[in-house]
Amino acid sequence: MIPGELKNLLFIAYYFPPLGMGGVQRATKFARYLPEFGWQPHIITVKDILYYATDSSLLDEISHLNIIRTGSLDPARLAKLLPYSGGQAGARSKMGGRMSALPVFFRHIFYPDSKIFWRPFAQQKIRSLRRRIQFHAVFSTAPPISSHLIAAKTGLPWVADFRDYWTIGDGIYAPTALHKKKYRQIMQRITKRAVKITAVSRPIADSIRETAAETDRHKIVVLPNGFDPNDFQAVTPGQFKKFTIVYSGNLNSKRSPVNLFRALESIFAERPGLQNKIQCIFIGRHFELNLPPLSHNLQTIVKYHDYVPHAESLSYTLGADLLLLLLASDSAPGVLTGKIFEYLGTGKPVLAIIPRHVAAYRLLKDKPNCFIADPDDVPSIKKTLLQILALFLEKAGKTGYSGNIPDWLQKYTRQFQTQQLAELLDEGLTGKVG
Repeated sequence: MIPGELKNLLFIAYYFPPLGMGGVQRATKFARYLPEFGWQPHIITVKDILYYATDSSLLDEISHLNIIRTGSLDPARLAKLLPYSGGQAGARSKMGGRMSALPVFFRHIFYPDSKIFWRPFAQQKIRSLRRRIQFHAVFSTAPPISSHLIAAKTGLPWVADFRDYWTIGDGIYAPTALHKKKYRQIMQRITKRAVKITAVSRPIADSIRETAAETDRHKIVVLPNGFDPNDFQAVTPGQFKKFTIVYSGNLNSKRSPVNLFRALESIFAERPGLQNKIQCIFIGRHFELNLPPLSHNLQTIVKYHDYVPHAESLSYTLGADLLLLLLASDSAPGVLTGKIFEYLGTGKPVLAIIPRHVAAYRLLKDKPNCFIADPDDVPSIKKTLLQILALFLEKAGKTGYSGNIPDWLQKYTRQFQTQQLAELLDEGLTGKVG
């Protein structure tokens, strides 16, 4: 290889723009910034699938990359090809409410996941590419776990990325004991074969270590999610007349605002004058969450918006006076989404209604302007919210994004995270492929 020449990276990601799901951001940012650190990604992904949210603007920052889209016979791809009454928008709307139930159903009938029917298409395309391009390493990101199984077949030095748990821990769903046994065997093969394994949080990394042979545990490292300061530069913050609480993300049984609403009701009962000074805006979809009707007091202050493109979501976030994070008391310990880091990147106050056992708590508990309340303790939420209002209510509109990133937050920028990935890939070139 010529000195200074980019090394070719086979980059396998089933979920990729224009899909608008949160996990797509991680893969997109890695792909965008890897060339700055010596690696040229060639992305293998699937053609359009039926999904509840798309954001074509995410493609703009990676339009210069080599993105290869393949066919697939997996359910999400086939559903996109089928004619639905009401068009694709109608199909997505009908699909939305059942979205969280589908993976559970698919795990019963597809092994190891429903993307098994993408694998032959992706593998054929990879074989074709390798006749023209000399690849130095392969990177794959999961879910789906099929992405890792595709990467394992290449024989290249391999970094396997886990954006979430797979079904390997006692608290993570597996249809049967046999499924769990088979999943564990797959994880053992991954940890043996890969030269490095990255996970977005320590609990997820620990769950992978539990399945790995002792000689392979050193391969597993934490590479957190992050945020991209460049995303903020071209966004005009929203302008709100009231003290505005913004929640950005989907709502579901693990992310419910019900106890926040109860706390607000109690506050308004004691201090009715605050009702005209506050509003709550929720950006995203509802999945298998039946929220009770809003009371008269809350109808005027709570607003729901559907999924919006990332830049528009950032406009709400940057215009907010308080950013809201929600996690149920029975949430998996490893939950640590990119949205959390994006919140921190704005410099805005954050109200985290989360349990103590999750990774997000350890991240936020000692950070400036981060306030934490127990999700099952309405008086705690009320007390914390009143503390925030006392500190910031009269400063509404005065907490704009400054562009200054404190030292402790620098390591969570997408650029820094990509540099860490590039270093792992470099190390992998000298590592032994199992």
